[in-house]
Amino acid sequence: MLYRWRGDAVRHRAKNLLASITVFSVVFLEGTCLLFAQGSPVKAARELAAQGHNQEAARLLQQAIRTNPQSPDAHLLLGKVLMHEGKGWESIQELAEAVHLRPDSAEAQGALGKALNYFGDHEAARTVLEKAVSIDPDYAPAQSNLGLVLLEFDDNSAAMGHLSQAIRLFGKSSKAAYPHYLRAKVETALKQFQDAEKDLNQAVSLAPDFAEAWSDLGEARKALSDSRGALAAYQHAVRLSPKDAVAQTRLGSELLDQGKAHEAVPHLKEAARLDPQSQPALWNLQRALSQDGQPRQAAAVRKTLADLMREKERSTRNAQAAILFCFFCAGLIVLCCISGQIETFKTRNRF
Repeated sequence: MLYRWRGDAVRHRAKNLLASITVFSVVFLEGTCLLFAQGSPVKAARELAAQGHNQEAARLLQQAIRTNPQSPDAHLLLGKVLMHEGKGWESIQELAEAVHLRPDSAEAQGALGKALNYFGDHEAARTVLEKAVSIDPDYAPAQSNLGLVLLEFDDNSAAMGHLSQAIRLFGKSSKAAYPHYLRAKVETALKQFQDAEKDLNQAVSLAPDFAEAWSDLGEARKALSDSRGALAAYQHAVRLSPKDAVAQTRLGSELLDQGKAHEAVPHLKEAARLDPQSQPALWNLQRALSQDGQPRQAAAVRKTLADLMREKERSTRNAQAAILFCFFCAGLIVLCCISGQIETFKTRNRF
């Protein structure tokens, strides 16, 4: 009983200590927000957002907007914070209000265009970002984001121009890594692999933790028949981003191509786990398992792949049938309209 009592006492003290720490943390954070708010609330919110406290920053900005609804800076920053939180409609509303209050601001137009593109409205994003660069051609983020949107439309020539402009404006800043990475995509599409490799080397030198750039660098090196360099780049990408299914697939596939099936298997298994719908991962996984002397597992993966392909074919047929049905219905509507017009014409001209 004595030991039990002592254990209960220790647990009770631990609970009290944990509660005290929690209360202190909340009070400290709220006190910090209040202290910041006594100065410039937008500046305080920007500092909170930079520290990763997006929710606290949003609350502070919402309070500032209630006090001063005509503050374009508060609407602009709140829209950016909400975008990072994945709140599409709220983000676009705030950024649209910032543009309304400050229509000649390239930053506001650029932020709205970025959010529209991020949440899937590429057409509207293109219009807004073109407005941003017309207001200020030297605003690098808008040039970069417009290049990204133009890639969505496969307008490689125009995308190249805006991305090159963004690279020039960003200079040697780490922010130039992203337009270098995007320009390499254009160059890859144009089969300019040496130029793509140069841009990607520049991207990873400016931002060494840029996993996607390392992965694409592997692709460029592979296209240039540099298997050793490709493997090194893929491995670096996977170290930086082990939950990236594409990076795992590329690394596993390269190991398989180099005759290292046993080393390829875990990466391809991980790729298939991360993205069960990935046909390249499943196809190369069954190949790697076969070469590694695991025929039963290879057969199981082949069955999974066959089932997936049948399901995709069924979905494609259903989609095609739906489109044909829509055309059929539209045709009926047109025929009915024409028939109605003919009857009306006959009625009017009967006498």
